[in-house]
Amino acid sequence: MVETDSVPKRNLEFLELVGQLKHLKRKGWVLEKVPDPESIASHMYRMAIMSFLIEPSCGIDRLRCMELAVIHDLAECIVGDITPHCGISADEKRKKEQAAMEQITRLMPTNGLYMRQLFDEYENQTSSEAKLVKEFDRLDMIIQAFEYEKQDGSANVGRLEDFFVSTEGKFATPFIKSIVDELNCSSTTSVGSQKELMSKHLPKRKPILGVKKIIMIASGKGGVGKSTVAVNLAVALKTILPQKDVGLLDADVFGPSIPLMMNVNDTPLITDDDRMKPLMNYGVKFMSMGSLITETSAAIWRGLMVMNALNKLIRQVAWEPLDYMIIDTPPGTGDTHLSLHQNIPIAGAIVVSTGQKAALQVTRRGITMFEKLQIPVIGLIHNMSHIRCTKCSNQISMFGDHFSEFSKSINVEIIGEVPFDSTVSSGCDDGIPIVISHPSSMQAQAFLNAASKIADFLPTE
Repeated sequence: MVETDSVPKRNLEFLELVGQLKHLKRKGWVLEKVPDPESIASHMYRMAIMSFLIEPSCGIDRLRCMELAVIHDLAECIVGDITPHCGISADEKRKKEQAAMEQITRLMPTNGLYMRQLFDEYENQTSSEAKLVKEFDRLDMIIQAFEYEKQDGSANVGRLEDFFVSTEGKFATPFIKSIVDELNCSSTTSVGSQKELMSKHLPKRKPILGVKKIIMIASGKGGVGKSTVAVNLAVALKTILPQKDVGLLDADVFGPSIPLMMNVNDTPLITDDDRMKPLMNYGVKFMSMGSLITETSAAIWRGLMVMNALNKLIRQVAWEPLDYMIIDTPPGTGDTHLSLHQNIPIAGAIVVSTGQKAALQVTRRGITMFEKLQIPVIGLIHNMSHIRCTKCSNQISMFGDHFSEFSKSINVEIIGEVPFDSTVSSGCDDGIPIVISHPSSMQAQAFLNAASKIADFLPTE
């Protein structure tokens, strides 16, 4: 096994290795097949899920598992989809893979040698990580084979446990054995989809202590005013329901702006049970990564670190009691949204966008994400919907009538249309939401009306 210390750039983005493949083509790389980046990415994602399941106490290096899996998948992509069923022996296939890795070693001066070392480690099974990855890959292939037979209506389809009890179906790695044991624990276990198998080992969804309703504020496109909407909706909920407890979680780890908009720059205190006490202003509890780092600090983190930080903001903050929690999420449809869905019960989502076609096109993807995750969309917020002429008071649409057409096409109600006005942005910059600074303005009334519809959609006891 290659010692960690011999790889000075070990913790850099591992996709850098795959990215270098583009340069190989320009250098005259003549191989049977150009690697498929999507296939490699898919394998990486699958191995990332597996690495989450491995307990740190078992002594398995999670990152090494991912690296080994990707290197093996890379070699297979290079030589093509060659199996013994295609008329080539396993030894011939191994020789082709070895030749491919030797060529990579020559053509990749930065990472080629490390990639070759990883490949040899996997092929020679010289580490616990290599053995685990090989058995995981074998288990995955078995499940897929059963799936194909099931889809084809083959008479050979039996139970998975019937195969696993045979000598051919034995596994040695404890982690893989635990998955097999779970399949064998029920006599009625039949072939299930790969997705169903993996989902059994994903994080279990648990409520946040003392929090009743969790509402996700999302937008496909960045820069549409999502954080502004999140802050004003939280304050509006507290305004119309003063007897209710309202909280605001800033889940945008890379670009936290809630502390500025809430006008609180304090560091949270620690409770007697070693949890952070949420900050508060305007009657709303809130927590943000921006409250834990300096204004000039940058969270230059990889995905796993981000998810760990987000988990701390969820589980290690004394939120209780809360009737409503508003979560301000980053733009797009990425890891943050998926992790929140997997870890906590989301009661509903509010989707924010402007009426620009470019924004709405991306917003549609966000709606699709919530449909797939089975999170109900409470409604749409049309931000910067129009501007009012200061002389004649006529309303001038900012981006045409695209938003209402969009709403009808996806059958989701518009619960708020917020006119464009500089007082909204200046209020955020000054840390005074427009619901507080100009409560009778059209913008504030739009937020208050939207908050009322949210309360009607998600009543609390």
